Amino acid sequence: MHKLNHPRFLIPATMDKGAVYSCIISTVLAFWIQTNVAGFEVWINTNPPAVEFGDSLEVNCSTTCADPSMTVEYKPGIHPNRTNSRDWITDRFPSIQNWDLVVPCSIICLSDNNKLKEEKKVVTVYNRELKITSPPEVLKVNKTYSLECIGPRVYPKNKLILTWLRGSEIVQRVSTGEKGSPDEDKRLWNVFNLTASGSDDGQEYTCLAEVDLGSNTTKPITNSSVTLQTYYPPTEAQVRKTADDWIEGKSQTLSCNAAGNPAPQVSWIKDEQIYFGEKLHIPSVQLRDGDKPQNTSISVNNKTVSGSPIHVSKGDEVTMTCDTNGNPPATFQWEAPSKGSNDETGPPGVLRISRATSEHHGIYKCRATNKYGTDENEVDIRVKGQTSARRLAAKVLGFTSVAIIAAAVLITMIIYFRNKRKESKKQQE
Repeated sequence: MHKLNHPRFLIPATMDKGAVYSCIISTVLAFWIQTNVAGFEVWINTNPPAVEFGDSLEVNCSTTCADPSMTVEYKPGIHPNRTNSRDWITDRFPSIQNWDLVVPCSIICLSDNNKLKEEKKVVTVYNRELKITSPPEVLKVNKTYSLECIGPRVYPKNKLILTWLRGSEIVQRVSTGEKGSPDEDKRLWNVFNLTASGSDDGQEYTCLAEVDLGSNTTKPITNSSVTLQTYYPPTEAQVRKTADDWIEGKSQTLSCNAAGNPAPQVSWIKDEQIYFGEKLHIPSVQLRDGDKPQNTSISVNNKTVSGSPIHVSKGDEVTMTCDTNGNPPATFQWEAPSKGSNDETGPPGVLRISRATSEHHGIYKCRATNKYGTDENEVDIRVKGQTSARRLAAKVLGFTSVAIIAAAVLITMIIYFRNKRKESKKQQE
C-alpha cells in the first residue's frame, strides 16, 4: 500500500493511480476548504464519562487540525500512562485517587497560521456511599413522617441528582447549583415528608443517586430502598347474620368484620365465654338464649339521675323508676333506708313515697335480676325542711293573722275614741 502525507488516506497499490489520485486530491481540497473556512476542532473524551473513585479512567484529546502541536498537562502529582499520535493523545489512569481531576487540552494548529485553541474538562468523580435514615418500623396511618437520604460524595457536587421513588414513580428529586470544593466532603440531602396511608403498607421507597452527564443523560451510580409498614386501629365492627329471623330450633350464623392493619383479631363473648373467629355458628336457637341485665338507670320524678344527690322537701311526693336492659326482662327489688312508712311499690321497678319525711333521707338501691345475672344502681335522696306549698301556706297564714289582729286593734281604737267623744258631749250639756 502507498501512504499519502496525511495519515487518514490510504491507496491500494493495485488500483489505477490516476483515477484514485484524482478522487483523493479532490477530497483533500474539499477538506482544506472546510478547515480554512470553519477552523479546526478540539475534542476531549473520557471513558467512562464519570468515574468512581479508585477505578481506572481513559482520557483522549484529539483535533481536526492537519498539523497540530498538542499539549495535555495535569496538575503536579498526576502521571498517567500516555500514548499519542500526530492528532491525538490518550492518557490511561489505572486508579483515580484525586477528586479534582481536570483535563486541559491545548492545540496550536501549525497549518492554520499557528492558531491556538484550548479545551478543558472537569472529570466527574464519585463514590457509592449512600445512606438512608429510616422512619419508625411501623407507621401510623394519617401521621406525617420523613424519609431522609444522604447522597454519595461527588465532585463537582452540582453533577449529583438524588431522587426518591415510590415504586417506579418519582416523588421528589433534588440537586444543587453549587460546584462545591474537591477538598470538602459536603453531601447532598433529600428529605421527603410523607403522610402514611393504608396503601403504603408493604410499599418500597427508593433513593436513587445519579450523575449528570449532560445532553439530558444521567448515569445511575447507587441506590438504597426501604419498605414501609403501616397500621391503623380497627374500624367499627359490622355484624351480619345469615338468616333475617331468629327461629327456635333453627341454626344461625353471625359474622363480624372490621378493617384494620394489621388485620384485627375477632372474638365473640357470650355468657362470659370467649369464642375466636370472624364467624359464630349457633346450631340451634333457643329462647333461653339471652343477656343479663345491664345499663340499669334510675329516674326521680321523671328526671334521670346522673350521680348527684337528689334534694326533696318534707311532704313532697317522690316517684323513683328503675329501668334496665336484659333478656328475658328483669325483676326489680328496692332497698330503702326508711322503715317503709309512706312507701308504695307500683308497676315493676317503681317506688313511690307519698309524703317525704326525714325517715326517707338516704341511699336507695335498685337491683335488676334475671336468670343470667344481676345489675344494680343507686340514688341518694336528701330530704330538707317543708314543702314549698306548706311554706307558702304558713307565710299566708302568718300574714293573715297579723292583718286580722291589726284590724281588730284598729276597730277597738275607733270604738274607744267614739265612746270617749260621746261622753264628753254629755258632760258639756
